[in-house]
Amino acid sequence: DHYCELLRVSCQWQLLKLLKWASLGHPQDPPKPGSLVLFFPTCPQPGINVYPDVTDDLLKYV
Repeated sequence: DHYCELLRVSCQWQLLKLLKWASLGHPQDPPKPGSLVLFFPTCPQPGINVYPDVTDDLLKYV
């Protein structure tokens, strides 16, 4: 009977999902390689979906 192990894996999976969803809000530092985060294409990220010269203009719309 492997039910105990299945429950443990299920709890760990739920924790990993929770950490993945909660770890990138609006941090001051960019995420480091290997960090557990989701990529949100609608969030402005310099060098990915925002030109470097537009970064200064972003705050005037907030």
